[in-house]
Amino acid sequence: MNNSEFKYKIVDHTIIIEKCPNDTLTPELINRLSIFNSRIGKYYLCDGIKEIGESAFACHGFINSIRLPNTLKKIDNKAFYNCCELKEIIIPESCEYIGEHSFFECYFLEKVVMPNSIKQINSRTFSECFRLKDIKLPSELEKLGDCCFEDCYDLVQLELPKKLKYISKGVFLGCNKLKEITIPEGVTELNQTFSDCTGLVNVILPKSLKNIGGFTFYNCSNLKNIKFGKGLEMIGESAFYNCGNLEEVVLPNTLKTIGVSAFSFSGLISITIPDSVVRIDKSAFCESAYLEKAILGKGLKRVGDSCFKHCTRLKSVDFKGNTREIGKETFYCCSVMENIRLPQRLEKIENGLLFGCDELKRIEIPEGVREIQRDSFYSCENLEEIKFPSTLDCFDSNAVAHCPNLQKIVLNDGGEEKEIKLNSLMFIRDNTKKLFICDCFSRKTLGFYNEGKYITFEESLITENNVIKQMMEDRKINSDNFVSLYYWLNKKFIPSHIVIKNMPLKDIDNFFINKNYIEWSKLLKEYPIYYDENKTSFFKLCYVLGVFSKSTSIRDKAIKFLKENIVGHRNENWIHSRFDGFDLNNGFNEEYAEFFIKYYDGKNFMTIKPEFGPYIDLMAASYNNFKQVKKVYPNKTLHTNRASDLLLPEHVMDAIRTISYEDVDEGNEEFAKVIGRYGYTQEQFEKLQSWYNIGKSLTNLRLFVGKDTETEGITYKLLSKEDPLNAVLGNITNCCQVLEGQGEDCVEFGMIEPNSGFITFNYKDKIIGQAWVWYDEVSKTVCLDNIEVPHNYLEKVNQNKTIQKSFIDCLLRLEDSIKKEMNEKGLKVERVLIGEGYNDIKTILSKTFDISDKTYKLSGYSGYSDASSQYEIKLLEKRNNRK
Repeated sequence: MNNSEFKYKIVDHTIIIEKCPNDTLTPELINRLSIFNSRIGKYYLCDGIKEIGESAFACHGFINSIRLPNTLKKIDNKAFYNCCELKEIIIPESCEYIGEHSFFECYFLEKVVMPNSIKQINSRTFSECFRLKDIKLPSELEKLGDCCFEDCYDLVQLELPKKLKYISKGVFLGCNKLKEITIPEGVTELNQTFSDCTGLVNVILPKSLKNIGGFTFYNCSNLKNIKFGKGLEMIGESAFYNCGNLEEVVLPNTLKTIGVSAFSFSGLISITIPDSVVRIDKSAFCESAYLEKAILGKGLKRVGDSCFKHCTRLKSVDFKGNTREIGKETFYCCSVMENIRLPQRLEKIENGLLFGCDELKRIEIPEGVREIQRDSFYSCENLEEIKFPSTLDCFDSNAVAHCPNLQKIVLNDGGEEKEIKLNSLMFIRDNTKKLFICDCFSRKTLGFYNEGKYITFEESLITENNVIKQMMEDRKINSDNFVSLYYWLNKKFIPSHIVIKNMPLKDIDNFFINKNYIEWSKLLKEYPIYYDENKTSFFKLCYVLGVFSKSTSIRDKAIKFLKENIVGHRNENWIHSRFDGFDLNNGFNEEYAEFFIKYYDGKNFMTIKPEFGPYIDLMAASYNNFKQVKKVYPNKTLHTNRASDLLLPEHVMDAIRTISYEDVDEGNEEFAKVIGRYGYTQEQFEKLQSWYNIGKSLTNLRLFVGKDTETEGITYKLLSKEDPLNAVLGNITNCCQVLEGQGEDCVEFGMIEPNSGFITFNYKDKIIGQAWVWYDEVSKTVCLDNIEVPHNYLEKVNQNKTIQKSFIDCLLRLEDSIKKEMNEKGLKVERVLIGEGYNDIKTILSKTFDISDKTYKLSGYSGYSDASSQYEIKLLEKRNNRK
């Protein structure tokens, strides 16, 4: 470097830099002046310098004053990083860019003057400027980057400019002297923005704000007043956690979800959940020690676990709507609660729901509830009366343990209310529809309802049998089995305690009626098992495969399989290790039994061998979650000649694996859950998530379809860019339109492009077909690239003329809706087409629509397509006229 390219001088203890190469000041140039470090802390940069390069003054702690030139255009990343003695900075009007970390850790910086030319303050620009208190943000500012004012402890007030639209994560995190803030209109999302701002008192939010993300006002312990805008849709995890002075909030009627621990440890006195809210997540209001009243809106479908746990002043809760699910321990230890009206569409009372609600005196369980779990009303000391519905199937005796004042039980039995004076009950309804009630504490008087009569009997009638007596003494039988045993005491065969302990109560009658106990006894003679735990596991396997089925053919098939593959072929310890996890409460599933018998191949069945580590055994999970598997793969079957429609072990394992992805972006939790059902790897998930994020951020959409007004038969729906199903439609309909499949290009384009998407064809809320759809603006064409229909439904389409007509009618409505909706938005559409290649409903399309004379293509797209020839959705003329 020529010395003439870098000129400086020292005047009055100030280093004056007059010229530098390329008008850019770099760390190498500043290091030349290191000989003056100990004596000179003032810098003067002459006009002409346009850029202060990356890390130019970084860690030069001796600098306490600097004059920036009026020609300056750019302050690069970390330019003044850790210049801890710098107290004031005036950025000239010419400057257009300030980089990330540019003043990070300038501990003594007190004043900043910024030009209106700055439109963005980048990540951590002023982070840890502990003494910064005098700063005016530029009027043209549009974005605040991540943590740009984090830990600016002396920042008391700050006016945000009206043009500000983006406030990134943690912008004011730890600014504990900031007292009030108004977020301007245009900002749509906040995330961890004011976390640990313990001095914050007043907040005004704009109407444009849709999402208060996780930890936004976390630990704002002095926050007292906050005004929500009417556009708010979500309050995220721990958003107002430990806001102890927040006594009142008015939630807007646009709000949809309240996240995990959103208002935990708050100072709220009452809360009204608007009708628009559909979900309140786990622990949302727990430990809110001053909360006295909660009104829950009509639209609420789910209340998460521990939602109001330890709200020790909560007196009343009112469900205005028909909430279907209330989680475990929701009102745990709400010790002064006096009144609660449970919603009418509730199906189950979860564990510990009203545990320790001492002031409750009367509880009415609504009709429709089928199960009451353990500890539901445990230790409700003043509870006097419970009214049970006629729909109740199961009531855990421990639900009313330690309720010393409970004297009156009212049971709705076929419309007639009957009072039962028992202190503790166990309800079981078997397949004969008799409701059994057991006094599980006294173990003296037992009984059941039979044809409207309550029949009681003494425990001695059971315990006189030596076999059963021994079971009880060995603690190998539970009292909830007594009544079913009593029902069968006149039978000569008394089953072993293995059967009594593990057989689901609804199947005990069948065990005797169909004499399945005979086959069970024969199997045990052929396959002697010495340890009870192993015998239990073998019993579970027999149950799952259908040995105790009502059907003789199912039972015989199961026994044949067991004799050929298990009995005498596997030692009993192996039996225990593989089948003990079966939860027989799931009941016998004929399809699962068939699946097991079809694919079982010994030790490899339902196991995964990772690249590193031991085998993963998914045997028990495959049975316990098989219903969920069928929801994930609704159109795969065991009976088909088409390979893509066949339900395989790998599908089952993919669906049941609990996949925990790393780096799930906030707001994408449901997306990750959906993707995880199909066994995608971390790498594959990240790829799909990147496409999903792009799609969600699109604002210039170029494809629109009106809502289908038809409700009967087959209907259509254009998925929104925020719908996770966009990524897995190929998995649902068993086609190549999947990640790493032949149609991967279609998946990507449909997810990330504004002129593309996916249409599903639905029947009774079930997806029975789908199409990748695109709009070509040049040719004014919308094309369904193909229509994919799973084989099990395709057979119905091909054989049923009513379904065929419904499908055609649906396509005609779709064509009309596309043209109408898009033309109204100025997006000209002249034709709607359907690709012919590999089209699953080609047969019915060819009878109804003509092949287009010209093939229309998607401009700029070179990936996979089935639309090399195309049908035009337009009714043919009558064939007689055409002839």
